[in-house]
Amino acid sequence: MYTFGKHERLCAGRLIESLHESGHRLVSFPFVIRWMTCQANDFASPAQVLIVAPKRKLHHAVDRNRAKRLMRECYRLHKPELYTFLDQHNAKVAIALNYIHTDLLPYDSMNRKYERALASLEQDIAQCLASKL
Repeated sequence: MYTFGKHERLCAGRLIESLHESGHRLVSFPFVIRWMTCQANDFASPAQVLIVAPKRKLHHAVDRNRAKRLMRECYRLHKPELYTFLDQHNAKVAIALNYIHTDLLPYDSMNRKYERALASLEQDIAQCLASKL
């Protein structure tokens, strides 16, 4: 359950493009989360995630790689909470997780902020799904 395999990574260019064009946007510093609900047959797992650390914010490759590694670890550890939430609501989502801070945060701080971002994301998804009913 605490893995982050290939089937959970967002790789489809068409889906990434539509996510950025028509997906919902949520800012929870130091993350910007773009998400959209998908059809049940688009992918096997309840969520597919794209992790981004832009060169504009983190100029050195080592910092970008470290930020992405820490974000993957945060996602991996909190994935069961997200999956149970999505299973309860019978939803599948595509998520783009962008790091927008200009400095690299330590893991403890990033993990706390990710927990807050995840709570906001779950609330946003619940509101969106409730409005569709």
